[in-house]
This record gives sequence, C-alpha cells and structure tokens, in this order.
Amino acid sequence: MLEELKAPFPSKLVKWRVGQKNNGRGLALAYVDSRTVMGRFDEVLGVGGWQRQHSFGTNGEVLCSIGINIDKQWVWKTDGAAQTNYESEKGGLSDSFKRAAVNWGVGRYLYYLDSKWVNLKKGKIDKPPKLPIWATSYVEQIKYYYGQNKKKVQPVLQKFIKDKDIDSVQEFIEGQNKSSGSNLSNLKISEQKELLTTIGRAVK
Repeated sequence: MLEELKAPFPSKLVKWRVGQKNNGRGLALAYVDSRTVMGRFDEVLGVGGWQRQHSFGTNGEVLCSIGINIDKQWVWKTDGAAQTNYESEKGGLSDSFKRAAVNWGVGRYLYYLDSKWVNLKKGKIDKPPKLPIWATSYVEQIKYYYGQNKKKVQPVLQKFIKDKDIDSVQEFIEGQNKSSGSNLSNLKISEQKELLTTIGRAVK
C-alpha cells in the first residue's frame, strides 16, 4: 500500500513552476496539484481509507494532518505551509496538504530531481524540462523498455499475461504497431510495479 502511494505520476500530470530567476532564465521546479494527490489517495486507499484535517499553527501557518487506516488504526502525519499572498488561506490549505502527502511518500520522488535552468517567456517557463525515465509512471517506463529492447521484453509481457490472465497487457503488445496504441493504466499500480520489476531484471 505505502509503496503504491510512492509511485511516480504520469508525466502529463507533473507541472512546473519557476523558482529562482536570473537574466531571463529560471529554475524549473516540478510539482503536482492537490487534485492529483487526492486522486492517488483515492486510487490506492479508497475514499474511506484516508482523511485529512486542517488547523492553524501558532504563527498563522496552515497545518494539514493526513490519516490513513492501517490495520483498523488511524495513523496520522502532519506538515504545514505559510499562507500565500494570493488567496492566502486557500493556497496554504493546498500547499500544506501536498506537503503532508509527501510524508506518506506521495510525490516525494519529485524532490530528487535535478533542478534545471530554463528559458523564460514573459516570466513563465518556455519549454519544461523532460523528466528522466525513472521519474515517469510505471506504464511509461514499461513502454520505454519495450521500445528499447522488444526482443527481451515481449516474452516477459507474454508470461505476465499467462500468469495473471490480464487482457490489457495483451492489448498493449498488439497495440504497439497501431496508431491508436493501447493502455496499461487499467492495471493496478502494484501490478504495474511487478511487471516493471520483472522487465528490469530481463533487460539487464
């Protein structure tokens, strides 16, 4: 369960903001929005498997506590954020929620990305950096390795189909040569990770 919370998000859900600026360039910082984080908790734990509470700290900062039901016991982790200049309370609620989620591993991998300087256009990032393959979703990584070494990866996919009796993997294999492609996202995150780990061993 906790490993599923830590899984990388699809690249299209990762957003970028500008950190430090210098001479028309800025430091690109990756993040995911609060709706994406809520979706991950719902997907892994179910809507009744987690909850959150907000409060204010002694210095006016917004605190968020996220509780997860583990073995019929609620376990809580808390973090906080300052109120922002724009819609201060709303911004503080969102930021504190995302920071508390990182304590559970959600989106934590984004902190391990190398910060890159990029060109700015009207103060905004002109062209976002490309995520390294390890920071993309398990589905994207599977497709990457399939494209790099189809000969070794295809037998792994076929065995996975046979062992798990999962149609979406077969659809993925058949869809690689079609313009429509196919989707592995129907697999559970744990199944995606299992398949990716097996592929990783095969291509070494």
